[in-house]
Amino acid sequence: GNEALFALAYDMARIGVNAIDENYLFPAEMGRGERALDYQYYAAIPLLMIAELGMRHSKNLYTENDGALGKVVTEVLIPAIEGDKALLDK
Repeated sequence: GNEALFALAYDMARIGVNAIDENYLFPAEMGRGERALDYQYYAAIPLLMIAELGMRHSKNLYTENDGALGKVVTEVLIPAIEGDKALLDK
């Protein structure tokens, strides 16, 4: 049922969140050249959706990997929207 599907999605999301590196980037997406930033968003959005669903089930994906998912948003994605793409140079 829905609970089993959610559990599977949550487990897969945990893998994605734990792949975030110390610079709050998804390393698998960094090899995409000038499109690396686009793929950082592409990787983060479904994880954020599952994290929000998890909160309804008393599961906090935001605490995984030392809070990396929230830091992707605050340290990479929002600054990039504001014009600061320095983290992508690492």
